[in-house]
Amino acid sequence: MADIWKELVPIGLGAVGTVLGVMNTWNTMSQRQMRMRVTPAFLLEQDGTPFGFSIEAVNLSAFPLTLCEIGFRTAKKRRTVITGYRTSDGRSLPCRLEPREAISFMFGAGDVRPPSGHRIGAAYIRTACGRTILGDSPARKQFSNMMA
Repeated sequence: MADIWKELVPIGLGAVGTVLGVMNTWNTMSQRQMRMRVTPAFLLEQDGTPFGFSIEAVNLSAFPLTLCEIGFRTAKKRRTVITGYRTSDGRSLPCRLEPREAISFMFGAGDVRPPSGHRIGAAYIRTACGRTILGDSPARKQFSNMMA
């Protein structure tokens, strides 16, 4: 019986070490991934009447990101850049977004001018490294119908 334990203990410890090594590798790769949540939403009066629109960005990465452009995609993959916006904290683009930090870009319907004959698609935010992150919501769909 003692001989069996001498064989099983090293095998069991080796299996535990292998599982922990795989988990550590997965965790390291996950932390290096860029993640951001982009959410378009209506800005509402206290009585519930919409008076504007916003695109919120939340940095879900473990490192800071630099945002350099916001806007909407159109149906034919064109971009409608929004330049007439206000932010929740008075910053302008490009701006650095720390991990777990959020920023809202607020604007009115007159600040969005899609090309003639194009409908507004998903909201997007482009980072300084060239990545484009898309976000959609039911509010964006209503906003697109209002603009049509």
